[in-house]
Formats: sequence, structure tokens, C-alpha cells
Amino acid sequence: MLRLKRIGPRSLVLCAGKRIYFRILARRYRFSNWHASAPYECRPYKAEVVALANTVDPAVVLEIGCGLGEIISRVNCDSRYGVDLDAAVLEGARFLHGNACRFAVGSLSDGDALFQFVRGRVDLLILVNWPHRLSWPDLSSAVEKVIHGLGARYVLIDGIRPEVTGYANYHGRTRFEAWGEIACEKISSDGARVLYLVRCGNGPGRVE
Repeated sequence: MLRLKRIGPRSLVLCAGKRIYFRILARRYRFSNWHASAPYECRPYKAEVVALANTVDPAVVLEIGCGLGEIISRVNCDSRYGVDLDAAVLEGARFLHGNACRFAVGSLSDGDALFQFVRGRVDLLILVNWPHRLSWPDLSSAVEKVIHGLGARYVLIDGIRPEVTGYANYHGRTRFEAWGEIACEKISSDGARVLYLVRCGNGPGRVE
């Protein structure tokens, strides 16, 4: 049985309030209510992603699939870049975070556009809450291209645990090791996913 982290009473209140606020933003900027349903305060794993990201002391961080920017905006770094397919949700992200982050419409497969957007090396590439939607060949080849193109030192990615049913793909350690050494592996408090911090350089994603 999966053991889930319970949200305390204070967090429940903050969670409920944030959902209401995000629904208002969703109407204003016309993005999907799906983005409004899971604020930072409602999903403890997001804080765990931020904490793990900060352990590598990054200067430049790129998050692909950033949504409203709740993760990337909290990472301690000099330059934050967020990319998402939904232009409307990025308008909401810009409203929430102002000049703290730079946002652009795009996806993992937009390698050349990503390189133009960031224009330099990144210390950390964050990919969470969506890699399970892609097949391994599609995910792996696109990530390798970004690692090479941006000289990424680390990739922070999540994989769904095999015990959790209903997902299209189950990626994990043995696959992510193709990009480099697993520097950290942590079961998230939601019990559904494992967070992997990959130090790039030992596999096909080697950065020279």
C-alpha cells in the first residue's frame, strides 16, 4: 500500500484558497482549470522538487512544462527559464512572477527554439509531472538533444512507480542512467512518483 503524506490543516486552508485564486486567474487568462487544480500548497512533491533542485546550487535553470511557474520561480538561481505548450497559462505565470522568470511557448521537442531562448548553458533541466506521457524513445532522444545543446549538468525528472496504475509509461532508474549518474533518487511524498536527479555525462547525453 502506498503511504501518502497528509496535508496539515493550515496547508489545507492555503490549498483551498490558492485553488480559488487560480480559478479566477484561469477565467481571466483563459487557461485550463487543470492548472488551477493543483497549486504548490496542494502538492507537497513540488516543494520536494524545489528542495532537490537547490542541492546542486544552480545558476541557470530551465523547466520544460512549467505551467504557472510555481516550481521554477522558487528555485534559488540567477536565471530561470520556463517553457510550456499553453500560451494562456504562461500569461498567468508572467502575471504571478513578473520578472523573476523568463517564459516562452514551447516543448521538449523544440530543441533549436529552446537553444535560441536560453542562449547559453544550463546547470539544471527540470522535467516533472508529464514525462510519463511520452514513450521512452521519444523522451530519451529529445532529452539527449537538449542536454547536448544546452550543456546541461543535471536533469531532474520524475518517474511513476510501477505499483501505481493508470499511466501510459513507467520510466525509471535503468532508463535515466542512459543520460548519466543517478545522483539522488527519492520517493515523493505523494507516493506515486520517484524523483531522480541525474548528473549528466556518463551516457549518450555526455556533455564535452
